[in-house]
Amino acid sequence: MRIERIELAGFKSFADPVILEFQGGSTAIVGPNGCGKSNIADAVFWALGELGASTIRARGKDLIFSGSGLREPLGVAEVRMHLSGAPADLGGWGRPRGLAASLENAAVADAAAEEPTPDRARPAGSPTNGADPSAPAAEPDAGRPVTVSRRVDRTGTSTYRIDGRRALRRDVQRLFAAAGLGPGSYALIEQGRANDVITRRPEELRVLVEEAAGLGSYRLNRQESEANLRAAEKALEKVRDRLAELDRAIRQAKRDARSAKRARKTGERIRLLRVAEQAARRAALAARIRQGRAPEIALA
Repeated sequence: MRIERIELAGFKSFADPVILEFQGGSTAIVGPNGCGKSNIADAVFWALGELGASTIRARGKDLIFSGSGLREPLGVAEVRMHLSGAPADLGGWGRPRGLAASLENAAVADAAAEEPTPDRARPAGSPTNGADPSAPAAEPDAGRPVTVSRRVDRTGTSTYRIDGRRALRRDVQRLFAAAGLGPGSYALIEQGRANDVITRRPEELRVLVEEAAGLGSYRLNRQESEANLRAAEKALEKVRDRLAELDRAIRQAKRDARSAKRARKTGERIRLLRVAEQAARRAALAARIRQGRAPEIALA
């Protein structure tokens, strides 16, 4: 993967839009102190998804041109990189993941299973995949061009785009990791880092070796998978806690239901006893009336 052109607008000292073309061979940027040479390197790091303020010497809205005696401050900063030799699948960007990826893989497997099996009888010397042995070997894929941009406004919100489409930071990192690039890779050595690389510990040098071997994308995928597993474990723990709360609430509701049932039975029994009591009193009064010992008005 090779940088063909960089467009900067409002980034640090670049108040006016600037386009840097990188032709074949080596390119050197020469200028006096304070002219913005390091800001170009910072722009590359920033567009690759770098977040460390120590690397790009600023963060968030501080990256936007803050104005001068002759210029008003700007509201946004944007860096756009045009590259060639990108992977054809752009590091898996846009590919469905999770359940969607599983469904797609299952559909592909079903379609492959439904294809008719070719005749096993083949001419001698013919390849098993049905290709013409006399055909020239296919040339290796030279990759495809891609444009990656990052934009920040005064609120400090960054947005990433790949080929003009909205993307996430991890999509940009995965794209460059597939080519052995990205923040912290061996391909980007800023000022003062060469000596740091020499004095690194073996476990830290291993990261650079893995980047050079093209294992950066696999490491990113592993980190993302581990992060997803940790998030799933936390979500599962929350579900367990919620289930425990619901279980306690259910047990309490059952106790309340039993108490309410006993209360209803007791209330019904009291009502029947009162009815029986009133009936007994009326019967006693009726007997006294018949015996002439109580007036008939007592029954009213």
